[in-house]
Order: sequence, then structure tokens, then C-alpha cells
Amino acid sequence: MASTPAYHESTLKTSGRDFLDYSTTHISNTFVSTSTNDPFRELLNNTVVAAIHNSSDRCDAPKCHPETRLAVQEHILGWAGYGDKKPPEQQILWVSGPAGAGKTAIMGTIADTLKKDGKLAASFFFSSFSKSKERGVKDHFVTTIVYQLTQHEGLENLKSAILSSVQKDPSIFKKCLREQAEALILKPLRQVALQPGALPEVIIIDGLDECGAIIHDDFKDSERTSAQNLRESDQLEVLSILQDLVKDASCPFRVIVASRPETVIKVSFSCLQPQACSIFLDDKYNPDVDITLFLKAKFAQIRLRYTRISPAWPREADIQQLVRNASGQFIYAATVIRFMETRRSTPQEQLKIVLKTRLTDSSNPLELLDALYGQVVKSSHKPIEALTWLKAYCTLDLAGDFGPTKAWFWCKLCESSEGEADFLLEKLSALLCASDLDAPCEASIVFYHKSFQDFLSDPSRYRAQFPNLSDETAGEWLVQRFKSALRLVAERQPQVRIGDPYFQDVFDAIVPLYWRAIPGHADYRTKRMRTIEGACQMVDKRFAPQDPASDGLLPSDIVILCYGSVREWIEHTCEPRVGMEFRPHGSVA
Repeated sequence: MASTPAYHESTLKTSGRDFLDYSTTHISNTFVSTSTNDPFRELLNNTVVAAIHNSSDRCDAPKCHPETRLAVQEHILGWAGYGDKKPPEQQILWVSGPAGAGKTAIMGTIADTLKKDGKLAASFFFSSFSKSKERGVKDHFVTTIVYQLTQHEGLENLKSAILSSVQKDPSIFKKCLREQAEALILKPLRQVALQPGALPEVIIIDGLDECGAIIHDDFKDSERTSAQNLRESDQLEVLSILQDLVKDASCPFRVIVASRPETVIKVSFSCLQPQACSIFLDDKYNPDVDITLFLKAKFAQIRLRYTRISPAWPREADIQQLVRNASGQFIYAATVIRFMETRRSTPQEQLKIVLKTRLTDSSNPLELLDALYGQVVKSSHKPIEALTWLKAYCTLDLAGDFGPTKAWFWCKLCESSEGEADFLLEKLSALLCASDLDAPCEASIVFYHKSFQDFLSDPSRYRAQFPNLSDETAGEWLVQRFKSALRLVAERQPQVRIGDPYFQDVFDAIVPLYWRAIPGHADYRTKRMRTIEGACQMVDKRFAPQDPASDGLLPSDIVILCYGSVREWIEHTCEPRVGMEFRPHGSVA
């Protein structure tokens, strides 16, 4: 048998999972176990490396600009006992604030500072839109914290106690979070009886509001309620675990939790007093002053690249207008600067585009941010098409994980001609980073802030800028693209071996995933389902694939097969199978 192509070799099969999620950073969130008797390897298998504050998955995560957010940083670090300050009695600190207030940037900076001072015990940065799906769920929350505790120098006794617990009960990773915390954190701490100050004392949890079930736009009311209840239950379970930790006399940890002020989290913290205290990122911390410093510093950097721009540019009045537009939202200021740095026209002209937007609804604090998002998208060669593509990506991203080929697959699905993705997205670098779109294993789409995904998924927000676009039209477009993709397979490959299981997998796996992801009411969905079924007639279900020629195909392989050369792939990976040919017999509508 000939050797398998390189992109196929990069897709691995691991215990308990169909495939690994290789992001552009090449960090795998689940490690391949080489020994079922190695407790450390088992712990590693259940660690979400991408969620740790200094992982390469977060290498481009926002941090506080120098000389900004000093007041709130000082408050948080003082509470954590940084330097010579004596920490207060409360052992849980809740940092909250609205979308775009800079919570994650502050937490990233605080984590770096505490790490350098030897005070950071562990961190977990939740993210519902990360390349790593495991950053959006609670499953490996406790074990990721535990893994970090085993990495501190001078704590070999604690590490030994933790690994001993794993060895005694290898099933601990399948038990509830409370059982895991008791067996892997509290019990080892009681056994070791660490001296005060021997263990880094601060645990940072960011983005708790992003933990839990994803709520799709097309959910019915009952489905939405059920998903929301499940999401809130997961968040409360994480908070309950943290509360149990700090209440135990053997536990030296202080915990910082950052999130949006969601009702269920707010109520939970109100019930934690006097154990907990809170900080809300509002005008008390002078965000306008910090945003002014940030903008002036960034405009100075832009002037260095354009030596003929006057040192007096931009005017002080223009900077203050941007500060007023930001309304305390650092994400607005950061997006303005990224828009200025795209160099699609002179900096002066780009600034004029931003400044001409005016607030029309004072009750909507996100209006100017949405208008800025709209301005950036409208700079694309084809704005409506670009926004439709991005909505499709978010829809498919929520539908399931296609392993290392996800972004590449999305690109190939949406393109009607080669290079169309680069053509549509090249001017949107203020909002996202699209890289290596032609490389199956390296292709990635990274959004800079969750607020933009919120914009894409909320019709009341994006339709203010693009009134002719709706979830229904975007969903219908997605169906048409999928039909076109299937038609290409039919036209390019008139006959294939029935012994190769991927055509059956297309029907059984990929089509249902896409169907569930498409928004729409029941009658509309039924109509589109018939359309998809017509497009899938090439799958001859009279023959069930038997005895597959390869050692099992994965979703990433299906994508490669659909858009690569099927015949060439078969010649490289499958033994010839006489008399087993399959001819598509249905016409594609």
C-alpha cells in the first residue's frame, strides 16, 4: 500500500475521541496516552492546554496597554496580596463589566504579573468561540487546574499525592467535578499539609459566562430555554466547586473570576458573601482616561510609519470624539486602531470614515460599536457576501468540529472560484485574522473579540447596518453552497469504489450536522431538507460500504475527499477492489 498523504497523517485517532483538534498554534488540547498505567499521562490527557493563560492558543489574546488600566490592576493585585499588601479576608473576587470593557485583557495582564511574582497557582480562560472547543465547556476544568498545580517547582510532594489519587482511582476523570476537586485537590492538600506561602495562592478564571451549552439562533423557545438552563447549571457548578475550595481549611487559594454580569452569576455571587467581593468595570476606574492614553500611543505609532503626517494629527477634538464614541468600551478603541492599520487608504481618510458615524439611539450602548463593525465590513469588495460568509462560518463552527480542516473546509464550501476567500476577507483584518486558507491542516479564522460574533448572530444588530440580510437568507445561501459542493463531487468523480465509506459518511454525518445548523422555521426547514436530500442522491444507499479499505475515516478525511482528487486519494491509500464500483444515479437539482 502506498504512503498516505501528509495531511492525512496529521489527523490522529485517540482514546475516547474521533480526532484531535489541531489549531493553527499546533497546541492539542488532548494528549495521546502512551500508557494506561501512567497517572501523569492520564492527567495530561484530560488537560485543556489552550485554556491556560500563557498557551500559544492565547498568544494573540489582548493585554492591557502600558500605563492603562492601572487603577483596576492595582485594586485586583492588592486583593491578591501582590507585593507587600495584606490581602482582605474574602477569598473570591468577581470582576465584571459589560461586553467590550476589557475584562479578558485585564485578566491576561494580571495573570502575567502574578506568574512573574510566583503567585499564580493556575488559570482557566473560557471561550465559546475559541478554536479549541474544550475551552467552552466545564468537562476538563478541574483537571486543567490540577495539572497546573503539578507544574510548580518545590511542590513534588503535592504532585505525588495528586498522581497517587489518580492511580488509585483511574475513573476519577469520568466523575463529577465535585468528586474530582475533592480527590485531586483537597485530599492531596490535606495529606501534604503545606506551610503558609509554600504554594502560589491565586487561581484566575476568565469568561465564566462563556462556559456551557451553545444556544443556536434557530432554537425553538423550548429548546432555547433548555439550553439556557443547562448553560446556567454548568456555570453554577463551576462556581460551586470554587466555593468548596476556598471554604476548606486546607486550601490556601484565592480565586479571581471574571465574567459579564449575567443574572445567574450575579445572584450566585450575592449569595457567596461574606466570602466574596466584587469589582465592576465602570466609570469609577476612569476608562476614558485609559482609552485616551491608548489612542494617543497608537496614533503616534501610525505617524512613525507615515513620516509626512503632521505631529498635530489627529486633532485633540478627534481623539475626544473617539473616546466619547467608545463609551468605556476598549473593544471600540482597539477596533478603530486595527481599522487604521489596515492601510486601505490614508490614515486621515480612514479616520474621517470612523468619525462620520453618529449615535442615533442613545439607549443602545452598542450602536456605535456595531456601526464601526459595519464600516469595516463595508470596506470589503463585496460586503453582503463577506458578511454572509462570516455568518456561515459561525453557524458551521457551532454545528460541530471538523478537526484540522475546519477553516479550510469552510473556505472550499463557500468559494465559487479559487481565491474568492482572500478577495472577500482581505480588507477585514480589523475584525479577524484569516491565514493559510489553502492549507488543509493550518487554515484558520480567528475573530479578535467575542462581541463581533455576537454582532453576527443577532439580527437586531447586524440588520441595522445590512437591512437586506437575514438569518433565513444566509441559511438558504448555505444550503445552495452545500448543493454546489455535492454537484462538484458528482461531476468530477463519475465512478468510485463502493468499498470506500466516505460517501455514506457524507450522508450520515456531515449533512445532518449542516442541517441542524441551518436556521429557519419547521416548514421552511422541511422544504430545504427535501432540497438537500435531492442533492444527496449520489449516495446509493442500496449498498452499505463493507470492509473499508482504510483503517477508518475521520470527518477531516471526508472533507479532504470531497474537495480533493478522490481517485488520486484512493490510489494512495486503498488497495484495488475488483468489482466494487459505485455510480451516482441521481440528478442534482
